[in-house]
Amino acid sequence: MKLLTLLVAGAALPLISAAPASTAIVEDTSSVDADASVAATLALSTKTFTQPSAPQNVNEAPPEPSVPESPRPSSSYTARTSAARPGTRPPPFAKGRVPVILPEQLGFCKSTKPTQYTFDLEGLATNTRNLLKALGVTKPPIVIGHSLGGMLASRFALTYPEFTKSLVLVSPIGLEDWKQLGVPDRSFDLLANDEKTTTYASLRGYEQATYYPGAEWTEDFDKWVVMLTKVYEGDQKEKFWADQARVVEMVLGQPTIHEYKKIKPKTLLVIGEKDNTAIGKVWSPPEVQAKLGNYAVLGRKAQAAIPDATLVSFPYLGHAPQIQDPEMFNRILSSWVSDGGRSLGSLKLNATIIR
Repeated sequence: MKLLTLLVAGAALPLISAAPASTAIVEDTSSVDADASVAATLALSTKTFTQPSAPQNVNEAPPEPSVPESPRPSSSYTARTSAARPGTRPPPFAKGRVPVILPEQLGFCKSTKPTQYTFDLEGLATNTRNLLKALGVTKPPIVIGHSLGGMLASRFALTYPEFTKSLVLVSPIGLEDWKQLGVPDRSFDLLANDEKTTTYASLRGYEQATYYPGAEWTEDFDKWVVMLTKVYEGDQKEKFWADQARVVEMVLGQPTIHEYKKIKPKTLLVIGEKDNTAIGKVWSPPEVQAKLGNYAVLGRKAQAAIPDATLVSFPYLGHAPQIQDPEMFNRILSSWVSDGGRSLGSLKLNATIIR
């Protein structure tokens, strides 16, 4: 049996992504129901991992995770599953035989919103690795990440190469070093204020220009903006704003592109050439803005840097291929899962494939 573990980082700030995710395919996992997805939140804890409790009713909300009164430095945190329950059905490419696990990273959606936590990619990768241990995953997974999740998936593969069967990066950020290219520093207070002033209109405008440039706006696009707006306006909004500001600091300070040459697992890159994501672009001078976010070029550079990488680059897509053209995306992912991408050439894609 194979297990598809969808490690969703959660809703993120508009400067980064609406749904960064990391995903994994694992073999022989008896502790997880093969017929259902599993959602899990992450909580700060000084305890070790515990096995998830019995699945709840799919319509019930997971219990709120507890947070220590005085959390220790980030290095001492261990993430634990505070909820695990059946969720949506497996995606189409799974054909009903692959369950999905969806943990939300610290600081996102229903997971803990820490007030004294130093976000770093290696720490998030460690949390994710420990979560898989808690769920009984023992064999190397296929790790898949979108946007910020792609940046995290890259770090996971670099940190745990022996526990990464292969890697799929979908519109990952971190393909260029924004500070090196001239993006100026921005104070934490200004970053937090950027989050505080985020609205439905600003989220939609950003995603229209970056996720779906040139495409007609649809309900399938809008529901994700509505979801993200609710997080920004929710009862933990102030903690969320602060955490997202810290995430921006992390992303700007920890580009992964310089280490792509060290990625050992076989890798698939899925890129939309209309994607123009660039962290810090909005507060950069015009001459810097002009250099940033050219994914038609960045995708090819990333593919050339990774020792064993295949690039599938779509001229008509933006930052969210899996939402803009889900049927196409599922065919690509199915090919990768079933035969390592050997059948990609037979899919008749409107895309450039570089191996």
